[in-house]
Amino acid sequence: MIIQKDRKVFSGFNYLLLSVWSIFYLIVELSLPGHFKFGIVFLLLIISLAKYENVILVNKATIFLGKISYSAYISHFVILDWLKRFEPFNFIDVLPGNWDRLLDFLLILALVLVVTSAVSWVSFKIVEEPFQKMGKNIILKLEQKGRKQELKVG
Repeated sequence: MIIQKDRKVFSGFNYLLLSVWSIFYLIVELSLPGHFKFGIVFLLLIISLAKYENVILVNKATIFLGKISYSAYISHFVILDWLKRFEPFNFIDVLPGNWDRLLDFLLILALVLVVTSAVSWVSFKIVEEPFQKMGKNIILKLEQKGRKQELKVG
């Protein structure tokens, strides 16, 4: 389901498909430097998101992740270090071949994602939100003070 801001020739989904197709085409066919290829693809993706809200990329889950992303960036190092101390890297050792390693990885990934999300949300609520509000209040007071000085001068 695509939510369109305005009607144009391309929908947001078409831009998304064009971006995905461009990734494969640019990587395989063109002999440009890698960073240039990815720059073109991300430019198409940015244009897509600027013109159309794509429910696949803009939804409650991605908005939540965007809000807690800085806290997640800061806290995931600590969480990974904490998990290393408990050595959860060999939970499963009953499957033949390398399947136990894959399941261990998936279990650790899920554990890190859940713990990091929880810690990041708490950090966002306790630290980031209050300081963002305080910053907005400071800016508002400075703007009001500047307007008063402009009125006195003018």
